[in-house]
Amino acid sequence: MNAATFDREVMRRKVAEAGLKKTADTIKVMLDWTNEDGWTCISKVRIAAATGATTRTVQNHWKVARQRGFLRSYDYPETLRRTSDHWLTWPGRHVGSGDPGLDALAALYPAHLPWPSVPVQNSGGLPPF
Repeated sequence: MNAATFDREVMRRKVAEAGLKKTADTIKVMLDWTNEDGWTCISKVRIAAATGATTRTVQNHWKVARQRGFLRSYDYPETLRRTSDHWLTWPGRHVGSGDPGLDALAALYPAHLPWPSVPVQNSGGLPPF
């Protein structure tokens, strides 16, 4: 994806036109942390602190944004202890991470579906492994 396809001002306008109410506050904070493609890995904790909401409220805002076509996410299993990857977008705009592997995983395991149970293999020692 090239930088010309994502525009923060267009995103702000589309969100305002959609009437997303409180969800818009979450998206506005996320916009401050996006790269030129609309990607961010900002945590729900940071957004909650910035908006005065709870992390559960931020998760609800993400759910609404996904349902309305303004957010695409790749959620890692909790065992990996890593923040999710998010792409801000608007309805009708193709979103890709620029990484075919990540795009394929996001398509296979969308945020609204549970991850398959995969055993995690522990390393045999300290880095380098």
